[in-house]
Amino acid sequence: MIKYRLPQEKDINSCTKILIDGFSLQLNVLFNNSIPFYLLFDILYSFMKLENKGFIVAEENNTIAGFILVSQSMQKLILKFIKYHFWTILLKIIKRNYINISIKNILFITGQFIYFNFQSIHHISSSQGQVLILSVDSKFRRRGIGTVLLNQGIQYIKRFKKSVKLEVREDNISAINLYLKKGFIIKGKIKSPIGFSLILIKNF
Repeated sequence: MIKYRLPQEKDINSCTKILIDGFSLQLNVLFNNSIPFYLLFDILYSFMKLENKGFIVAEENNTIAGFILVSQSMQKLILKFIKYHFWTILLKIIKRNYINISIKNILFITGQFIYFNFQSIHHISSSQGQVLILSVDSKFRRRGIGTVLLNQGIQYIKRFKKSVKLEVREDNISAINLYLKKGFIIKGKIKSPIGFSLILIKNF
């Protein structure tokens, strides 16, 4: 039986593996085919601390099957991340604690992040929350876990905002169909490092 709960520190290792499994194409482009596990671990751990109730995991028999990370305010989340966690992570990069990650990599990723969000900024309003990540372990797919995680993420955002936004690769048909089924509508298209992503919004 699948249980849905808030994450604990011990879950972040599994969540990082699921993130890499589900987003390997994007991550390989961003990190030049050398995905830094411990950097992603630290970022997920930071988000767990910053918006714990927007981070929900699915668990079966003590195994993490998937997770969703949503934010009631992407702008505030980024600002809190910079204030409380970014400098610690940057120091680890400088000390070369993350294998094959350099300042050049970080500058490239930061540039892509700014460019990607600049394209979508006219779709963002202060009344919107955002789905940042939804990923299910490949061994647990097609069991409705993603749908339940999405429902729980939306319920969290509804407490604070009037709508929710997300981006999804335009070739990820199964994810797009899930979002459309849950009442999201396509509002635009933006270019990403690996092609195009669709912007979807659901009003409450």
